[in-house]
Amino acid sequence: MQGFNIARATSQAAQHLARLNAFVHDPHVDAHPNFFRATDLGELTTLFRDSLEDAATSAFAARDDDGVPVGYVLTKYVDRKPTPLHHRRTYLEIDQIAVDPAHRRRGLAHALVACARDEARQRGVDRIQLSTWAFNEGAQRFFESEGFAPQLTAYWQQLD
Repeated sequence: MQGFNIARATSQAAQHLARLNAFVHDPHVDAHPNFFRATDLGELTTLFRDSLEDAATSAFAARDDDGVPVGYVLTKYVDRKPTPLHHRRTYLEIDQIAVDPAHRRRGLAHALVACARDEARQRGVDRIQLSTWAFNEGAQRFFESEGFAPQLTAYWQQLD
């Protein structure tokens, strides 16, 4: 992709990912402040560092031509053991994807999803799953444009 360099992220990139996370997390805090916490950069950096040291987790970070981090995708390999109700299921979950708003609409999110697809193939799985909150219609439109289809609808009810 012209104007961007995407590479596998290591735990050393944790602080960059934590900063970029605000672009996706803050709207969640705004929409559901009783569910999502405002984040602390230090705590979030530790969370990312620990996650990136887990063999099941992979991340790809995008930098602009000046080397500034502008987006990432964080994936997790999931291996669900069989139960009396379900077959064994292995898949790659896109846990997070974030792009700096100043760099959106340039194909970067598409390129990050392509990295997730490549990661799934490398791990020998043929399924990618993800979830979005109902309020995040822009993300839903994007994922549908990438060929993702709804699989499950979750409901909740806030009691007094």
